[in-house]
Amino acid sequence: KVLASSAVMEAPEELATRKLYVGNIPRTVTNDELSAMFAAHGTVVRAEVMYDKYSGRSRRFGFVTMSTAEEVAAAIESLNDTVSFIPSFVWSCLCTQ
Repeated sequence: KVLASSAVMEAPEELATRKLYVGNIPRTVTNDELSAMFAAHGTVVRAEVMYDKYSGRSRRFGFVTMSTAEEVAAAIESLNDTVSFIPSFVWSCLCTQ
């Protein structure tokens, strides 16, 4: 039996317009904390910090998927180069993960 989520069935182009790459985050940030940082700007569908598979340490970047492209734009405008991520960058990526 094969189960498919709506995210898997979604066109990659649509998902890419709602997915953000977040770089230079502190190693101590968790998925829940990353999600909370973006929740003020819209509905967070998924927030995931990337970890090294051998050491288990954060790789200091992650991905956040928002529910709409408008929320993505609001998050980028508000959070890019903010004090909580010095230096930081947030942008929409054309990636399918």
